[in-house]
Amino acid sequence: MFQINQEDVLRLAQIVREETGNQVQEKNYSMLESRIRSHILKLGLDSMEHYWAHFKNEEKSERSALQSLMTTHYTFFFREFAHFELLEAWIEMQADRLKNRFQQTKAPMRVWSAACSRGQEVYSLAMFLDLHLLKKHGIPFEVVGTDIDAESVNFSRNGVYSIKEVNTIPQMYLSGNWKRGTGPIKEFAAVHPDLKLKTRFEVLNLLEVAKWKESQKFDIVFCRNVFIYFSEENVKSIALSLADRLRDQGLMISGMSEPLRFSGWNLSSFGPSCYQYFTTTNTHAEPVPSAAVAKTKATNVTTMPLASAKAATSSQEKPRVVVPISTDNHMSQNKYRVLCVDDSVTIQMLIKKIYSQDPLCERVDVAGNGKEARQQIDKNKYDVITLDIHMPEVSGIDFLEKFYNRKVDPPVIMVSSVNRTDVELATKALSLGAFDYVEKPAMNNLEKSSDEILMKTKMALRQKQMPSEKVADGFDASISQKIVIPDASQCVRVVLAGSTSRFALESVVRAQKNEYRSPALMVVWDSNNESKRIEGDVLQWTDRQVVELRDANALLKPNHIYICSPEIISQVVSVHKFKSASLQVLDKKNVDLTGLKKASYIQVLIDESINDYGSAFERQSGFIISDVTPATSFASLSIEFFANLRKAAA
Repeated sequence: MFQINQEDVLRLAQIVREETGNQVQEKNYSMLESRIRSHILKLGLDSMEHYWAHFKNEEKSERSALQSLMTTHYTFFFREFAHFELLEAWIEMQADRLKNRFQQTKAPMRVWSAACSRGQEVYSLAMFLDLHLLKKHGIPFEVVGTDIDAESVNFSRNGVYSIKEVNTIPQMYLSGNWKRGTGPIKEFAAVHPDLKLKTRFEVLNLLEVAKWKESQKFDIVFCRNVFIYFSEENVKSIALSLADRLRDQGLMISGMSEPLRFSGWNLSSFGPSCYQYFTTTNTHAEPVPSAAVAKTKATNVTTMPLASAKAATSSQEKPRVVVPISTDNHMSQNKYRVLCVDDSVTIQMLIKKIYSQDPLCERVDVAGNGKEARQQIDKNKYDVITLDIHMPEVSGIDFLEKFYNRKVDPPVIMVSSVNRTDVELATKALSLGAFDYVEKPAMNNLEKSSDEILMKTKMALRQKQMPSEKVADGFDASISQKIVIPDASQCVRVVLAGSTSRFALESVVRAQKNEYRSPALMVVWDSNNESKRIEGDVLQWTDRQVVELRDANALLKPNHIYICSPEIISQVVSVHKFKSASLQVLDKKNVDLTGLKKASYIQVLIDESINDYGSAFERQSGFIISDVTPATSFASLSIEFFANLRKAAA
């Protein structure tokens, strides 16, 4: 592997700064080094010396390539939803003026998404405005997206995203705006042509806005989560050039963590990192909804040092005072209560952590299954329910079918590990009256999950105020599929269980009941004296054939459950070679599963009740744990694991 020294990194950082104005901080040098190394290898070069020679001959294209390499693409649909709430409030205040302007000049409302990355913000704005501006007030709009990276702009123009990403969009904005692919692109969805016609994309460097040929001004400018990459001087220059593109009474919105504060910044505060522009001097207080002001407190804002505190406080041009006013129900300030229905203590903790970010959330109670949930609902008042699917005694589906009345009970947001495309579980939950669907949060995606859950909660609270009959959205119907395991004969599930995990084992076995074609399930039971007893128990939990396995060479068949000792399973995994395996740990036991490592793909799940055993298990077995989750989720996680391997291979 060739070396990239500090001098090379500094030179590369300087080129990036010259091209984009982005300050490559020292903490990001390793990222720059990694990306340039990968780029050089793709060029077929083997040293920095050869690269600099190539750079000299192809300087224009390489400067563009470096610019693209250092572009951060971390974004998602409806990010920082509080800004969309402020936008809606502004629309309600300005609707009459905008409508009169359109009637007189035929000028649509114009929105600019500066530094739009791969287009998620542009299409979020288009979906939002289509509902709250065009359909509600009859005012057309145009959203222009610009980014310095030509590759990102082309991606945005294409308007195709993974189903997994599109699933994070709230139901009320999905309908009629997306089309699912077919055949080899069935795991993707495309923006509907009608919505795409309302958008436009261009390549633009924010340091060169003054040179932009776009002559018309904008009512709204979004420029979020990009100022953190610029110097203080460039931030001021860019912010002023963006503000200069605003129409009278227009809004400029920066990222939640990048409020604009510097001498010469004359725009009025309209909310968190949201500013209003006036072409004439106004001395009256500009009102914004009280819920939007409350949202300011809901966000943990880290102040960016765009200017020194001294300069900010000494400025004679201070923003006008924002006076909160009451508005209609769509921006209600009412406190709300949440009931989290999930058997996972970990998920209960994460849900509480997420809702603790919103000061309007009064409290979060928990229930371990659907039966407990019904008891809680009958005793207490809740405004929103988060509901898991796989739970003991009364599952999420059972709750919706037998215990839930959507006409009087709070709206339900499904929070589950089950893939949203699963027609038998996820789509069924939506058809039974669930308001929306979210994948279970984890610590490694907590920011994104928090945004999605809080956003969909806001939508659910609004739906509660404006109830209507609802079934699964057309888009959900189009993405629904029966998830099956291809080549089940080449896959295996191995469950490590014992007398202390009998209840968890029952959950695992029962959850596989409706699978069309299941891989062989090996239940490793450590007591020969109880093998017949556990075999009898398993027979009561399933309609599959249950066999006590004594011969390691026996043919293992799909849709069969095998009870075996630790000694036999060690021989089985040595004799048989599986393409993929799901190892599911319910009990603390040390079993020799070395042979299982011959499988091309391995998933390891551990029951959260023995989470403290995880590190010891990894040391003893040499396996890396894929997920810690309640046993009730093992079946859905493993079937999705097997199914996704087929998709990857295809």
